[in-house]
Amino acid sequence: MTKCLVIWDHNEKPEKLLEKARDLALPVKADIHLVAFISTSQRGDADLAAQVAASCSEILGADITVTQEIVETDDIAGWVTDTCIAGGYDLVIKTGHRSEKLFYTPTDWSLIRQLPCALLLASDHKWKSRANVLATVDAGSSDEKQLKINSAVLQGASQWAQYHSTELHVAYSIPIAKPLTELDIVHPSEVMNKKGERAKADLADCLQKNNISHDISHVSAGDPATEIPRIANSIKADLVVMGSVGRTGIKGLLLGNTAEKVLKNLRTDVLIIKPAE
Repeated sequence: MTKCLVIWDHNEKPEKLLEKARDLALPVKADIHLVAFISTSQRGDADLAAQVAASCSEILGADITVTQEIVETDDIAGWVTDTCIAGGYDLVIKTGHRSEKLFYTPTDWSLIRQLPCALLLASDHKWKSRANVLATVDAGSSDEKQLKINSAVLQGASQWAQYHSTELHVAYSIPIAKPLTELDIVHPSEVMNKKGERAKADLADCLQKNNISHDISHVSAGDPATEIPRIANSIKADLVVMGSVGRTGIKGLLLGNTAEKVLKNLRTDVLIIKPAE
């Protein structure tokens, strides 16, 4: 990571977000571009510019190269996506806002679907000194794109764990459609009895192929949208790393993807990684 774009949120206190941006940028000597948005009806805001500058100086300090910008737009996701493509950014950091209705897609969801780079959706929780990280993979898939996502997730999570001197947890949930478990048609314990050993072997093989060692593995069965948050909660994870293929258009509007479904049940920081094209 060499270039990071941080989105200033008017409705949230910026301290924790900027601290996380600083902690991610310092080890790899990444540059930070801090952007605050105003709508086209607001026009310029001198007070906002001064506030952004003061927070940069106080929290980010002099050891990180920081640039600042106030942008007037009504399409934050579109501006961020175009800027990341043109500027070659490696990571976007913003405060997470996780709510979605059928015909309303908030900025977070649009960024997940459109961004060409990684996205960190930050919670209001402060990172512990030895923060736990949980990587999620689909170890049972042989799809080429999914294999690339698995590799990108494991590499990103492993690097994060290394920087924070903590152990890497890796989770794989044997998928069971939520209605099947809710109606007691399929029981997770039965699926684990039938497929658990194979799933553990698939996960071990996935880790070996990606040169990941000294990890703590978690294999379960159920709807990933509930299983991943359950595992994250059980290990008190500070960060969950997931992959996303992204979807646009009507297909994206109606279906979303696993990352978006998991987000609805997570209350921790989430790093969403896209595979390299």
